Amino acid sequence: MYRDDNGIPAFAVRVYAADITGTPTEKWYERMPQSRKVKIDKLKREDDRKRGILSYALLETGMKDLAKDLGDDVAKLVDGELPDICTDENGKPYFADSPVRFNISHSGDRVMVAISSQDVGCDVEKRCSNAENVAKRFFHEKEYAAIAAANDDIRDDLFRTLWTLKESVVKCSGQGLRSELGSFCVVDDEGRILRSITVGGRSVCHIRTYDIDDGYSYSVCSTYDKIEDKIRWISIT
Repeated sequence: MYRDDNGIPAFAVRVYAADITGTPTEKWYERMPQSRKVKIDKLKREDDRKRGILSYALLETGMKDLAKDLGDDVAKLVDGELPDICTDENGKPYFADSPVRFNISHSGDRVMVAISSQDVGCDVEKRCSNAENVAKRFFHEKEYAAIAAANDDIRDDLFRTLWTLKESVVKCSGQGLRSELGSFCVVDDEGRILRSITVGGRSVCHIRTYDIDDGYSYSVCSTYDKIEDKIRWISIT
C-alpha cells in the first residue's frame, strides 16, 4: 500500500458534515478533553458553544470512520479518544501526536470536517446577500466579474460558493489572515470554478465545492489531489 511522507496510507480526502438542528451537546461535552472544554467554556453565546462541541463530535466520528476502513494505521491514533488538539501561531488546529491532518468549519446549523494525510482546509457558510459589494472589495477581479455577470437569482449563491472555496484555500495554507483573498483566484477567464490553483507562485492546491441545495455552501481544499466527490453525512446523536 502506498504511504505518504507521514507514513499514513494514501486515502482520498474525506469530507464529513452534519445538520445539528436539535442535537443535544451534554454527552459530547463530557467526552471532550479538558483542553477543549476550556476553549468551549470561554464562548459566551450558546449557539457558538453548541457548534464548537458538535464540530468536535463530528471530528471524532469521522476519525473513527476512517479507522474502520484503514485499520491499525489510524485506529492506534484514536484508541478510544482523539489525540490532543493544538493550534499553530496562525490558529490552524492539528493533532499533537498524529500525522493525520484535519480542518473544521461550522455555520448556522451545520458543522463540517475534512480529514487527510496532507494539508487540508474546509469551509461551510450559510448563504447571505450583498454579494457584489463584498466581492468587489475582497475578491480577485476575475471572481468579481463572474459574480457581477451572474443572474440575480444565482448571484448570492455564487458569491458564497467562491467565498467558501477561498476560505478553504486560506485554511489549507495555514496562513490565516496573512493571506489576502484577492491575491489568488479560483475561477478561469470564463468564470468557471477551477479544480486546482497555484498559491503564492509555488503551492498547488486542489479545490472542490459541493452543491447540496440546503441554504449552505461547502468547499474543501487540499495539497493532495484526490478529494472525495461527495460529502459523508453523519447523524450526531
